[in-house]
Amino acid sequence: MSAINQKQCLDCRQEGGVLLLCLILMIAVTLLGLSSMNTTLVENRIVSNTRNQTLALSGAESALIEAQKIVEGKAGEHAQAGLSLKQIQASDSLYNPANLNGSVSAAQVKLTSTDTVSIPLWGQGAVTENAHYLDNYGNDRVAWWNDKTNTAMYSQSLSASNSDAVDKHYSLASNPRYVIEKSTFIADDLSPDALAEYRGRTAFVIMSRAAGRTDKVESTLQATVLTRYR
Repeated sequence: MSAINQKQCLDCRQEGGVLLLCLILMIAVTLLGLSSMNTTLVENRIVSNTRNQTLALSGAESALIEAQKIVEGKAGEHAQAGLSLKQIQASDSLYNPANLNGSVSAAQVKLTSTDTVSIPLWGQGAVTENAHYLDNYGNDRVAWWNDKTNTAMYSQSLSASNSDAVDKHYSLASNPRYVIEKSTFIADDLSPDALAEYRGRTAFVIMSRAAGRTDKVESTLQATVLTRYR
């Protein structure tokens, strides 16, 4: 074999080696890119889920605060609108867990000079201690919340119906809601007068619920509020 032919064969082997090396490098870069893209997608889902949960928690907190303000509205010397002692006394016969699946009486609360809201009032343990409160709703909690609880008036700006909230991507799938359940009356002393005149503190259990940007994410909160009407 001549020297020219040997050089051509050597060049062929060298060119084949470079091609193989380039292919290996291209595969490695492609795998690295796919791995980075997958990591980015996972991180994006984590951030999205965290933000979704934060929105749901914020909505539930806003509903809880509204309910708390309604309960405490007439406490002490305050002149704010809210539940009054007269409403609580007059509604005692209506705080009955048996009403849970029937018609629920409510108190009309004037939140402002122009805004009045109807607040369903549940009896002690009607929801928190009643394992069958969903019986008429096929265990659909969302349906029960939408039908039997109150919409948070001052957090409706978070709902999906608000175009500004939608544009800024902090809208919720539905309005936050809450329920107020009367608990016990704690008299200042054991005298008949204290019990008859409501000299003491009244306890309420407040529960709130809010969805995130979708109904797949939700937050529920519960708080006990003690207030004095005299």
